[in-house]
Amino acid sequence: MKEQAVLKNKISLWKITERTRFFIIVVLLTTMSEIVMQLFMPFFVKNLIDEGIVKQNLDVVVKFGSLLIGMAVGSLMLGVLGGVFIAKISAILTFNIRKEIFNNVQKFSFGNIDKFSTGAILNRMLNDANNVQTAFIMMIRAFVRAIFMLIGALFFSFSQSPQLSMMFLVIIPILIITSGIIWWKAFPIYVKLLKKYDEYNFKLQENLSGIRTIKSYTTEKHEASILEKIVNKVMKSNIKSSTLSIYGQVVTMGIIFASLLSVAIIGKQQILDGKMEIGLLAAFVSYVWQVTMSLMLLTMVFSNVALSIPSWKRIKDIINEESKIDENINGKTEIKNGNIRFENVFMKYHEEEGYSLEDINIDIKHGQTIGVIGQIGSGKTTFVSLISRLYDTTKGQVFVGDEDVKNYNVHSLRDAIAVVLQKNTLFKGTIRSNLKWGKQDASDQEMYEALENSGILDFVKDLEKGLDSEVEQGGNNFSGGQKQRLSIARALIKKPKILILDDSTSAVDAKTEKQIRNAFNTKINDCTKIIISQRVSSIEQSDKIVVLNEGKILAVGTHQELLNNCEFYAWLNETQKSKGGYGEIE
Repeated sequence: MKEQAVLKNKISLWKITERTRFFIIVVLLTTMSEIVMQLFMPFFVKNLIDEGIVKQNLDVVVKFGSLLIGMAVGSLMLGVLGGVFIAKISAILTFNIRKEIFNNVQKFSFGNIDKFSTGAILNRMLNDANNVQTAFIMMIRAFVRAIFMLIGALFFSFSQSPQLSMMFLVIIPILIITSGIIWWKAFPIYVKLLKKYDEYNFKLQENLSGIRTIKSYTTEKHEASILEKIVNKVMKSNIKSSTLSIYGQVVTMGIIFASLLSVAIIGKQQILDGKMEIGLLAAFVSYVWQVTMSLMLLTMVFSNVALSIPSWKRIKDIINEESKIDENINGKTEIKNGNIRFENVFMKYHEEEGYSLEDINIDIKHGQTIGVIGQIGSGKTTFVSLISRLYDTTKGQVFVGDEDVKNYNVHSLRDAIAVVLQKNTLFKGTIRSNLKWGKQDASDQEMYEALENSGILDFVKDLEKGLDSEVEQGGNNFSGGQKQRLSIARALIKKPKILILDDSTSAVDAKTEKQIRNAFNTKINDCTKIIISQRVSSIEQSDKIVVLNEGKILAVGTHQELLNNCEFYAWLNETQKSKGGYGEIE
């Protein structure tokens, strides 16, 4: 099943060209037709001059003049039609790439999310997707045009003047070698440039999301200087790659104009010697221009394709990234109850690191309230993350509803568990739309009940629009405590089998916290509650309290039992009482 999931993620050219294939065929046909017309136009110019103008034959002038005008108009119309379809292909192609990236990122486990920064993902969806789209478009239009134009122009050139056409045996190798050297130098610079763009996007995103903190600490100039250094690195890399590209263009254009000058000098002499007609020279100059422009176009195509290779690899890294959590689509969907059991659980985030949790064994019954407390870095968040399979255990098993969590469909498992973090995200919209994240068809009555149990009902009712009050991005128009209580309400409306509060009342005053605790004890009974807190007062009424220390369970018991049997807990309780019940554990 896991192998099938991996294969399903693999991106291919066939997959990203979905819905564009008909348009690609049309573009190829219009491009081929346009090339045929352009190849025959110099031939008609030759006849127009030699057979019409030189011999003063009006009928021939009208005939070939009309053909040239018709071909020019036809070529223009085909070019416009091809351009329209190219625009459609571009839009659909970038949409397909970005959709694949977004869809796979949605499947990421927390382990995968830890691997890629937000800036790196955005850069792949924007710059890298554009690079690949540009290279692909050039392959289906510019490459086809260049190849067939080159072959056709060489054929007509050699058929018209084999002697003059020998110059192509010199021009073509020089152009190929020159282009190869330029891009051999530019390619590693461009690869580094993409990484610098990642760094730039990450820093920019970090500054924009943390702008309030930056302003409160008046560090605008400091952050601006850091960003300026990154921008300067990007600019220098851009200048290097652009300079090499310009050198290539100067050399290429120099070769082209030198070739045209040679043709003009040799052709003039042959006309004076009576070995060549004027029309033939005019046609040959056109074919020289077509050959050299085709070579330039091929160089441009290969350059864009070469530059898109690292972008394509970076896109594939995201799309082909296998989720560290197997979703188990065909797994069990019914979670019978909120029983939780840890059996010999060990957990480490990275192979080279030590264990974040070691030998965890605990049995929690449905409906119990469990407090979890410990020093910073003791493994509290890791402990609860394993319950909803945000991470998988390294060794041992976690059971929910008397079933190994790995046997469940991961979406069904998480749907039965509500997690409220210390820093929760509210989404732009209204209070109503945010609460409906917990339950899409929730009634107003259910919303009011959840708001009351989270201690924020009066605040919401006092707002002019009540449930329809606007929520800004990230909930920035609410205080930290208000965001936490709205997040708790969003979790409660879900009516989960298991409710996990990860230090989610840290920004709430003591009176409101007591109100929430009372609601949990009296109104929310058919649910297992796990409360992580830095305060003893937040968990002292729990049925069991788990004391964690350096990833191990130091003690388990009621508040009174731990006061009697756990020195650390008793010390912590006494210390916090003397400080008014507040203070993080150091």
